[in-house]
Amino acid sequence: MKSLDLGTTLAIVSFLFAIGTWLLSERRKDKLKVDRLTEVIKSIHAISGNTIWESKTVLSEVYETRVKQAEKNLVSINNIYQLTTQYIHQKSEHIIGDIGLLVEKNIIWTGQMIWALEASKEITEIWLFTPDLKPDVSEDEVGKAVNANIKNGKKYVYFFPDNLPHLKTEINRLYNNIGLTEPATYKYKNQVNLVPLSYEKYRKLFNGGNIILFFSDEHRSFPPKCFEELILNKIDERALFWQENSEKKAKELRELFGNDLKKLTQLQSANIELT
Repeated sequence: MKSLDLGTTLAIVSFLFAIGTWLLSERRKDKLKVDRLTEVIKSIHAISGNTIWESKTVLSEVYETRVKQAEKNLVSINNIYQLTTQYIHQKSEHIIGDIGLLVEKNIIWTGQMIWALEASKEITEIWLFTPDLKPDVSEDEVGKAVNANIKNGKKYVYFFPDNLPHLKTEINRLYNNIGLTEPATYKYKNQVNLVPLSYEKYRKLFNGGNIILFFSDEHRSFPPKCFEELILNKIDERALFWQENSEKKAKELRELFGNDLKKLTQLQSANIELT
C-alpha cells in the first residue's frame, strides 16, 4: 500500500539538518564553515527540489516507470547523505548506497514499488494480513488508491486479529477510508472480504508487520507474490521497505490463510440459508 514518498521525506529532513548545522556554525563565528555550509544548503535545496518535483509529476501507473522513479529518488537521497556525512562526527557507512543496491537487486522493495505492483493490471486480488488494518484504515491517499483498484475490478481480503481493539469501529473506519460507505458504492462491498483470525493461533505473525499476497488470476491457481513489511524500530512511518518471500513460503501462507477464508465463507453461506 502506498506510503509517504521516501525521497521527499529524507530530502526535507536533510534540508532541516543543514540549516541546524549552519546555525551552529554561525554561533561559532566560523566564516569558512558558514560559507561551506551555505553551498551545501544550496546543493541540498536543488536536489530536494528536483526530487519533490519529479515525485509529484511522474504519475505513471506503468511498473517500469515507477521503478525508475524510485531508483532516481534513491540516487538523490544518496547524494544528500554524502553531502551531510562530513558534518557528522562519525564514519560514514554508506547505508543509503547499500539500500540502493538491495533495491536494485530486488532484495528489498520500496513502498512505491509495492504500490506499483498492487495497482498494475496483472494483479486481480490482494490479501493483506495485518495486525492493525494500517495503512488502509488510516491514510487518506491509500484509501483513495484502494477505492480506485476496487472500482477497476480488484478484490481485497483483510486478515486481522479477532481481538483488535474497538473492532467494529475500526471496520467502519476502514470502509469509510476506502470509500464504501455511500449507497452508490455498496455494490463494491462484495469485492472486500474481512476475515478475523485467532490472535492466539497467529500470535507470532501478528507481532510483526503486514504481509501482502498478490494474485494474478481470478481463481488463485497460480502461486502468489508475497511480501513482508520490514519494521524499522526507529522510524514511525510504516511500509517504507518490504522483503519478498520465497515461493514456498508464499504457498504456505496462501494455504494457511485460505483455509480460514474458506471456513468464513462456508459459515456466511450457512447463515444466509438459515435466514
